[in-house]
Formats: sequence, C-alpha cells, structure tokens
Amino acid sequence: MKNKRIQFGYIRDRVIRKLQGWKKRTFSQGGKEVLLKSVVQFIPTYTMSYFILPDSLVKDIEAACAHFLWGSSSDHKKVHWKKWADLCRSKSEGVFKAKYFHSSAIWHATANSNASYVWKSILWGRNLVVRGVRWRVGDGRSISVYNSRWIPTPHSFLVSSLGLFLLTTVHSLFLCSTIKFLWKKSRMLDYISAAKAGNMVDVAFWAKNQLSSDQFELFAMYTWEIWNLRNLWTHGKEAVIMSKELSWIPGYISSFKACTVTTHNLPRSPQPSRWTAPVFGQLRLDVDAAFDANSKSYGLGAVIRDSAGSLIVAGVWPGQYASSVGQAELMAVQAGLRMAKEYGLSSLIVYCDVVNEVAKLKMNYLLANEDGIVINDIKQLASTLNVVSFNYFSRTCNGVAHCLARNSFHRLSYEYWVGDAQPSWLVSTLLADIWKLIFSVKKKKRIIGPILLKKMYKI
Repeated sequence: MKNKRIQFGYIRDRVIRKLQGWKKRTFSQGGKEVLLKSVVQFIPTYTMSYFILPDSLVKDIEAACAHFLWGSSSDHKKVHWKKWADLCRSKSEGVFKAKYFHSSAIWHATANSNASYVWKSILWGRNLVVRGVRWRVGDGRSISVYNSRWIPTPHSFLVSSLGLFLLTTVHSLFLCSTIKFLWKKSRMLDYISAAKAGNMVDVAFWAKNQLSSDQFELFAMYTWEIWNLRNLWTHGKEAVIMSKELSWIPGYISSFKACTVTTHNLPRSPQPSRWTAPVFGQLRLDVDAAFDANSKSYGLGAVIRDSAGSLIVAGVWPGQYASSVGQAELMAVQAGLRMAKEYGLSSLIVYCDVVNEVAKLKMNYLLANEDGIVINDIKQLASTLNVVSFNYFSRTCNGVAHCLARNSFHRLSYEYWVGDAQPSWLVSTLLADIWKLIFSVKKKKRIIGPILLKKMYKI
C-alpha cells in the first residue's frame, strides 16, 4: 500500500463517529470505560488480525478514546488526569492492589468510604471464600500457630484452647497430670521432676547438661512421641492417651544406631548395566522427564513393555511449568500411571532414574509441599493399578523413556503410540534394549534373537 494511513483511515472515522454518537454527560466514568472496552476497541479487531496499523493511526484512535473518557471536545478541553498507557494496564498487574491493599494481602484488605462498588463486591465474595479456606503448611514462617486457620477441622480451622486456657509447651509436655503418667511409664519421671524451667529452651539446656548421652537420646525421643500423642488427643483422633505404650522407643533407638554404624560398610547394590525385562505376567513402566531450568517448561515420557520387551504403549506429554526437575520426574510417574489406567493395564513395576524421587514414593507419610500433592495422586493410582514397586535404575538404562521425554518438547499436546505403531525415531532405541535383552540369555537361545526381532518389529 502506498499510503497506509489513508487506506486504513476509515477505521479512525468509524471510531470517531461512534464516540460522537454517545452523549458523554449521560455516562459515568465506569460506563464510559465499559463502552470503550466492549464497543470501540472491537472496531479495528478484524483488520488488525491481517494488517499492522500505522502508529500514527493508532495514536489518533487512542486520542479520540481519551477525549471521550475525560469529557474533552473540540471546543472544550479538559484535563486528562492519567496517561492513556497507564489506563491500559491489565488489572492482573495490580490495579486494585495499588489502590486498596498495597501493603497487605487481599485476605486483610478493607473497604474505605470511597471504595468502588466493584471492590466492595469483591470483598463480599472474599468473605464468603474465607469461611472455607485454611493454610497449607510449608515452612510455617507465615503462620501464627494460635491465630491462623491451619488445623484441618471443618468448624474453625483454629487450634483448640482445650476448653479452659491456652496451654504452654512446658505444661503440655511435662506438667499435665495425664502426660506425667506417660513419663512415669517411661521411667524418666524423676529426671523430668528435677527440671526447674519456665520454657522449653531451658528444659532442653538442662537435659543436655544433666543427662548422659543415652539418657538424652531417650529424653528427646520420648518428648517427640508424647507431643505427637498430645496433638492426636487434642484434635480428636485419639480418645485415650494413657493406654499408649512407649516401650518401643528404646528398641527403636538401638535399631537406628545399628543401622547408622554398619550402613557405610555395606556394599552398594549393583545397578544393572542394561534394560531388564519384568517377569512373565508383569509389565514394566519406565518414565523420564526433560526439564528446562530457564523457562521451567518440561517434557514427559513413559513406556510400558512386557516380559518379552515388546512395546505395549508409549506416551509423551509437554508442559509449561514445573518447580524443579524432581517434580517433573514425579509428574512423569503420574502421567505414566494414568496412561496405564486409560489402557486398562495393571501389575506394573515402575522405574525412574532419579533416586531422590523414588525415595519419596516409598515414604509412608505425605510431604507438605507441591511434591506431596503429586505423590498422593501417584499412590492412589498405584493402589488401583496393582503397582508392585517403585524402583531406581541408571539413566543409561532408560534410553527409551529419555528419548520420549526429549521429543515431547517439540509437541503441542500429549500423544500415545500402541503396539507396532511406534514412531520411526524410537525404533532404534527400542531395538537396542531388545538386543541386549536377547544376548543376555544363555548361548543356546541366541539363535532366536534375529527371528524374534523380525516378528516383533517387522524388520
């Protein structure tokens, strides 16, 4: 186009005619804003989807909108109290926060006498939400133990006052008559009675200085378990504390010491140098994750194979955000199990090449972080799919899942391959595992290797 400003001038003219057709005095400031957003800004949308409008034309349109918003006209100028660029900022960038709760969170925000109707409506909805929300405990730094809503009790989410008064830590652990009975059963009541302290720090210093090393270990373990029992009783999960036995604690400490003394002398269990097939009747699920530390994007790969090494199903899943490579690995396990459930597969042995994540999956308690949410879902899936075990193996043996994870970066959505329909770029990696599997058997069986490969992969 020779003169784009002239060619696209009809857009500016349409905007101006539309604005001039509205009576400015009949609209509030909010009403003008709604008209600009819902009507005027849609006029150039179709043209802009094909062409880049000249900057001068865009400035003319913005000027006309600004004049309408502030009540200016050709014969009567008015002050524009805010730059047009500032008015076009997204509300997600903190328009309400800067005006109403710039120094606090929305949970503590209030409405002053000049607050807008929109803001008052938001606060009304917030107050409704507050009734059913509570803190999810992380490191606990932002939570007030007694004033914040964090206890999973549906009526208040607050720490119980025990019906009488707020108990101190020392009273809860040592002075309460019910708790003293437990200390008596532990045969440490005489030591506890000798402690003259007003707070827990003083008790800890006394125990460290007055007790022997073995006695201090028992004291610390008994204190931990009694506090745990006290919390269960306080929140209604255990009705009777006095029936609890603490005789297991000395044996537990002895077992722990035995493990810590001898573990470093034990040889590490050898890791296989190749991919190994599951036993007949079971399936093997291998997973891996590719992670970009800069963008936090990730790609997941999972493959399920049988005892002959044949591919049952494989899948890839691209994703936009994971907090760490460890979380991405857990998400790969989660995606692999969901794929197995979708295809009706069970009796799975799961393998992952990050030892820390395998350890997390074997824990008997739930982590209080983002990983804990994923792990909880994994364990629920595992219980329905008859997962035999979660295992660690070397990345060098995880070629197929690694190849899938890397390839998923180039995809827009998830994709599955079933049986013989595996992609061409994956065949060589699959064959490498099969060759190693075949030639690891006894010499008399090696002759069937090429024949088996031809039948399985039609080569």
